[in-house]
Amino acid sequence: MFIFILIMSVVLVLCAIWGYKAYKRKVYIWLPAYLQGILRKDRHNAAGLRHIMFIFVDHFEAPLGEQMIGQRRMAEWAREYPRIARNHKDSDGVCPLHTWFYAAEKFDIDYRKAEAELGTISDLCRDGFGEIEFHLHHHNDTSASLRNKITKGVTAFNKFGALITNGDGLKQTFGFIHGGWALDNSISENERNCCGVNDELKILKETGCYADFTFPAFSFSAQPKKINSIYYAIDDPDRPKSYNTGIDVEAGRSQTGDLMIIEGPLTINCRDWRHMLYPKIEYGDISKNDPPAATRVDQWVRCNIHVKGRPEWVFVKIYCHGCYDSTMEVVLGDCMDGMFTYLEDRYNDGVNYMLHYVTSRQAYNIIKAAEDGKRGNPGMYRDYLIKPYKNTRSR
Repeated sequence: MFIFILIMSVVLVLCAIWGYKAYKRKVYIWLPAYLQGILRKDRHNAAGLRHIMFIFVDHFEAPLGEQMIGQRRMAEWAREYPRIARNHKDSDGVCPLHTWFYAAEKFDIDYRKAEAELGTISDLCRDGFGEIEFHLHHHNDTSASLRNKITKGVTAFNKFGALITNGDGLKQTFGFIHGGWALDNSISENERNCCGVNDELKILKETGCYADFTFPAFSFSAQPKKINSIYYAIDDPDRPKSYNTGIDVEAGRSQTGDLMIIEGPLTINCRDWRHMLYPKIEYGDISKNDPPAATRVDQWVRCNIHVKGRPEWVFVKIYCHGCYDSTMEVVLGDCMDGMFTYLEDRYNDGVNYMLHYVTSRQAYNIIKAAEDGKRGNPGMYRDYLIKPYKNTRSR
């Protein structure tokens, strides 16, 4: 009897601790969707060959307290990322592709230094290692001031051939990550400086944004209720956080919203024995404290993020803050090399899986192809609607 009471006491204490931490980290926002996903039939793997689209997005910004990224960090990226990427190939013969979401506000801090940093990344893009997209931290804006910031920032990027397509019919367009997670004024002043713009989704669409890649935003109130999804959000210009719910992108169905939201994995790790008593939240962040590992890769794939009606095309979007020194040790080191090796060994056998390293733009194109009812090898649709950016083809 004593042993039973002791065990129950330990269990209750652990539940209380986990419950408190889960509440502090706002798990209650998305837990209902997670539980529904467990029961949902279409959560299970598609039969036959599955294609894995692997997307690595980077909140490419200066570390906290520093104004610019700096020459040393940029030189390390220019030297080390090609060294790792050249050793790996997907089923299409493409090396791992990085998407650098460069923080546009850096041009307001020091234009010349921002030019140098963006120039270094553009050289990596030209050499075939990825693409540049648009990242912005902004606070207490109006609709007009935000529109001006985006337009001004995109123009600065265009000078390097970023965010403007190559060839005939030039088009300004961009993928977006919101600084501080605060998309569509979703974080209140009680937590940190708020975005201030309730109609941000429409402004992004009107200024050329093709999709948002901000989420998940684990432990922030910005986290949407809807998880592990690719969906269209419908903007309510009078209220914040319009993306909280939305309509799934679906094969054979036309666009039904203002802005596409492409989420990364968000799940609870209960399979690893180390977390049986204290579950760990998996949200696709790569850092020194949470380096990539085979068990994590498997979790990302199991989240089964796909276009509704096309479950055999699975999208795995992970992220990092790639200019923090501690993170650079991981993403430019042996851990990353090991992650790519595991992806190619486990998810590129040609029988059960085919692996595709894609940029954010390419992922969007493949999603749109699925929406239009396309089938087969998704690698054929990397440039389906939005053509490659100018700086991926020439200086």
